Amino acid sequence: MRATNNCGGAAITLNNQNSVNNSAMLVYPNPSNGQMQLNYTLKKTQQGELQIMDMLGKKISSYKLTEGENTLSMNETELKDGIYLYHVVINGELVKADKLSIVH
Repeated sequence: MRATNNCGGAAITLNNQNSVNNSAMLVYPNPSNGQMQLNYTLKKTQQGELQIMDMLGKKISSYKLTEGENTLSMNETELKDGIYLYHVVINGELVKADKLSIVH
């Protein structure tokens, strides 16, 4: 399955070929004060990364996702209040894209 969404003029294509339950991959809490978590599961053959970007698509930070059933804890309290984007990339393919609200 391939779904495309236009977000701020940029096309985002989600591809679920990597057999990831991307509906369960949510950064929480959202809105957040910058301290957030992501629960995820990666197979041994998968490599992943969570990327946080500003609304212009500039990468602000990234986190490596490791194999197995994990919880990624992120401390991004230095981010200013606003809306950001996050992408989950597995084996080079975008499998999850969503907005993230930061409110202090």
